[in-house]
Amino acid sequence: MKQFVQGNRDEFDSFEPRPDLWQDISRKLDEKKSARVIPFFQRPVWRYAASIVLLIGIGFGLVQYGKSLSDDKTGSISQTKDIHLNQIAPEMAEVETYYMSVIHEKQRERNAYDLQKLGLAKDFAGELAQLDSAYVQLKKQLVSNPNKQMVIDAMVRNLQIRIGILNQQLEVLNQIQEVKTTQKDEKRSI
Repeated sequence: MKQFVQGNRDEFDSFEPRPDLWQDISRKLDEKKSARVIPFFQRPVWRYAASIVLLIGIGFGLVQYGKSLSDDKTGSISQTKDIHLNQIAPEMAEVETYYMSVIHEKQRERNAYDLQKLGLAKDFAGELAQLDSAYVQLKKQLVSNPNKQMVIDAMVRNLQIRIGILNQQLEVLNQIQEVKTTQKDEKRSI
């Protein structure tokens, strides 16, 4: 290939641009083309239609996104208004009322301690938040699940586990309180 190019170099060099080519190019660049104005009624209507459809789609998407956010925010047990246990499982409504009162009492006792100061606020809230969201899911399943007793048993276990966790948290807090009081007593005696 290299030998062919070297042997035929004269034939390749014979193609040179004409001398006035650059002048023609610069003259065409200097010419200004007049802007073609298309009246509004002659513009393609599909562009406007596509813009309107796009805006409607974005609006619909934002509304759906907002609804999903509001559903997530109102998903806690105390705020689940769309599922009435009295209508689905009246016996579970009584059980839930009892267990929720015990849970609220335990939470009130736990909140008497300064969890932020002890550095336990995140740890203590995390476990209960997971159980809370699981309970909401079970409550939703109760409506559609044909085996309601199995779902009710899972809901009761969830509530019992929450009470157990709160009892453990209270024990830990009591032990921390006892250690602090014994340390204060030892410092006073020294």
